Amino acid sequence: MDQISMELDTMERKFTKCFCIIQVSKGHILLLKKFKLFKQLLRKTKLQLCYILQEFICEIAYLFVLYGNDMLTVTLKLSTLYNKLLQMDVEFNLLKNSSSVCNNTCPYLLFPLKKISVTRLLQILSYHRAEYCCHKLIDCLLETYKMHENSEDDNSSDNSSLEIYMALTKHLSPPVEVNNTKKGKDYIANVDDSIGTFINLEELISYEETNVINLINATQQVAPAMLGKDGIKKIGTGIH
Repeated sequence: MDQISMELDTMERKFTKCFCIIQVSKGHILLLKKFKLFKQLLRKTKLQLCYILQEFICEIAYLFVLYGNDMLTVTLKLSTLYNKLLQMDVEFNLLKNSSSVCNNTCPYLLFPLKKISVTRLLQILSYHRAEYCCHKLIDCLLETYKMHENSEDDNSSDNSSLEIYMALTKHLSPPVEVNNTKKGKDYIANVDDSIGTFINLEELISYEETNVINLINATQQVAPAMLGKDGIKKIGTGIH
């Protein structure tokens, strides 16, 4: 991941240098034609890179919850580089007489590209963690049922509720398994230690809120530009 981030950083600087060189409006007509052609070819290549990078970021954005802040740092660096590549369209006036399609055989490339913000990363995170939270929510409901199982006189209502809980869990896919290797065992142990069993809904919500706070704090340190112009304010000697 770090190697990919470094390679993309080098490519971003090379793209900027090339666009600066060919950004001319005066000269021989043949030279201007060639610059225009090179500009279109470079933009098409950059567009393809942006689509690939966008898909890659969407695939790894939620992994920081499992693998820690190192993965989050890489994701934020890649997102910053992706946003810089998109900004070149405006900076070097590449949108004029240009299309956002670089491959007619791929339907995903028909959609316009958008910058990656913290809100978008949170949306990706929530999409990937929705089913996991459903599992934990069912666990909370079952724990609540067991706590009141012996104290309720009317068992018919409780039994019907339990049937609903079981029906919900029946349609949920099982948790993703990790390969039975030493690394996989260590990973499972770490997840069990950090997550544990949520005995009530408040603990589950608190855990997810902690993940959001960690993401915002890391973004403030690694990629403050993703929080917007007013996202970071300096007060005294600190940043808030």
